[in-house]
Amino acid sequence: MCKGKKTFQCLVNPCGEKPIIQELHRLGQDPEKTINFWTKLLIGKGILNTAVKRKDMQGKADAIQEIPDMLSPVEAIKKAYDFADHKDTWIAHNGKSFDFHILQAHLDQAELKHPKFVDSLPILRSSIKLLSYSQPLVYKALFKDTYKAHHALHDAEALQRIWNHLKHTKSTKSTKSTESTESAKSIKSELLEIHGIGPKSVIELNKNGIFTIRQLTKAAKEGRTFKVVRKSVLSKLRTNPNE
Repeated sequence: MCKGKKTFQCLVNPCGEKPIIQELHRLGQDPEKTINFWTKLLIGKGILNTAVKRKDMQGKADAIQEIPDMLSPVEAIKKAYDFADHKDTWIAHNGKSFDFHILQAHLDQAELKHPKFVDSLPILRSSIKLLSYSQPLVYKALFKDTYKAHHALHDAEALQRIWNHLKHTKSTKSTKSTESTESAKSIKSELLEIHGIGPKSVIELNKNGIFTIRQLTKAAKEGRTFKVVRKSVLSKLRTNPNE
C-alpha cells in the first residue's frame, strides 16, 4: 500500500501458525500447487534460498513456516488499517473482481469498519481510450515507461501515479470548463439581442471580426456562414429590409 510518499508492505502467511499442509487441506486448496507457487514467489523475491525448490512438499512448507516476520491475515489487515485509516479511500485496479472481496473478508474477521473502496478500472475505461486496460499497459501508455509489475508495492506505487494523473487531468478540464463558462456569462454584446445567439456564439463571432448586428447581417448577405450560428438565423438576417 502507499499513501503519498509513505508505503506499507508485509509478508502474509494465510495459514498463520497452523501447519501449512493441513491448513491448506482444510481451506479446500491444493497444498502442492499452493506451496510450489509460494516457493517460486518467495525465491523470486530473494526471501527463500533457491535450494528450497529441490525439497519435498513438507520441506518447502517448513521453509515457508520458518520465514521470520510473516504475519497472519488478521495481523496484516490490522497493520494495513492503521497505516491507511478507514476514513481514506482504498483504490485498487480491478478491485471489484479480486482485491475488495478478500480485504472485506479479512476486515470482517478483524471486526474493522470497511473503508470506501474505489475500482480504478471502470474510471480509466471511461476517461481514456486504450486497447488494453491492464495496469502495466495503462502505465506505459500514460508515462511512456514501465515498472516492476505484479510486485505488490511497485503495483501500488504505479497505481497511485496513474490515479494522481487522472485526478490532475480531470481537475484541469474542469477548471478550463469553468473558466470558459464564467467568461461566456460576462459577455455583453448587442449580438445577444438576436434570438438563437448566446454568449459562446458571441465569443466565436468576435474571433471572426463580427461585433455588431450590422456586421453579422452584412456577412450573412455576403453568404458567409458560421458554425455557431444556425442557418435559419442567417437566413432571416439576409432578408432583413432594415439593413
